[in-house]
Amino acid sequence: MTEVLTRNRMAVNANSLIRNRCNAGIGWGTNNYPQYSLPEWFAGTNAGSGAAFSAGQFAGGNTNAQQAIDVLKYVANLFGGIRTTRIVIYMSHYSLGQTVVSDQTAVAHTIYSVAFSNNVAMPFAAGNDMNIDVFNDACNRLYNQYVASARNNVVTLTNTICHTSCHSSCHSNRGRR
Repeated sequence: MTEVLTRNRMAVNANSLIRNRCNAGIGWGTNNYPQYSLPEWFAGTNAGSGAAFSAGQFAGGNTNAQQAIDVLKYVANLFGGIRTTRIVIYMSHYSLGQTVVSDQTAVAHTIYSVAFSNNVAMPFAAGNDMNIDVFNDACNRLYNQYVASARNNVVTLTNTICHTSCHSSCHSNRGRR
C-alpha cells in the first residue's frame, strides 16, 4: 500500500532527498575559506543554504502535479550555488612573474549559481494526482540533475596577490636606509 501524500510528507521528503543532500559536505563558505580568497565569492556559510521546503508551499487539499513540480523546481534551484570549487591563488612578483601559491578544490557555498531544474523530466504530468513514490522519484531526479549540473561541474576562481605591499616594498625602501 502506498503512503498517503500529505503536504507535510512532501516537505519532509523533499528536505531529506534534496536540501539535506545538497547541503552535505560543504567545506568553504563565508565562515571558512582558503587564505587570499575573496569573501565576495561566497554566498553563505559552510552549513549550507537556509532554503527549505515547507508544507505551506504546497497547495491545500489534493496537491496537483503542476503545483508540486513548480515548488520542487523553484526551491531546488536555490541550491545551485553549492558547487565544487577550485580556488587558485597566484603571487605576482615584479621580476619573477606569477607563481601558484595555492591550488585547492572543495565543495563551496558560492554566489556562482547554476539553474538546473528545467532540465529535469518529472515522473508525473501536470494535472495528475501523485503518490509518495512518484514524488520521491521527482526529488531524486532533481537531486541527480543538481549533482550533474552544479556539484560535479567545477567552477574555478582565481586571485592574484602581490609578493609584498606596493607601498612598503623592500626594493623601493632600499634607497631610504
